[in-house]
Amino acid sequence: MKRRIDAQLNDGFLNYGVIVTERDSQTKAKKGEAFQTRGSLAFSFESIRQQDTEVYSTNETTLDLKVKTYYTSGLTKSHKVLLENETYSIIQMDPTKDRRYIYWYLMKVGEFNGNVE
Repeated sequence: MKRRIDAQLNDGFLNYGVIVTERDSQTKAKKGEAFQTRGSLAFSFESIRQQDTEVYSTNETTLDLKVKTYYTSGLTKSHKVLLENETYSIIQMDPTKDRRYIYWYLMKVGEFNGNVE
């Protein structure tokens, strides 16, 4: 019997979580921003197909990156993704039929210069 070779997710790790505003305890003035990590996943970069661009790019969103990770429950589109000091907004998450993997369609928001918690 041949062993099935599983997809390798070896392009690195992405962090997903939320961005919170840090404020001064006395004046309540904004000091900066912090990325609160909810989890970290191994990923692989995927090719953006023409079909992906047609479906996920609109006047308000631009599909900048497509990655594949193992399926994890509890993910929402409201999470942000931090990858190589770049922040991404989640346009769509598309799990495979067997719920083994999930494809992330991401739009670049900008460079993150805050704290990572």
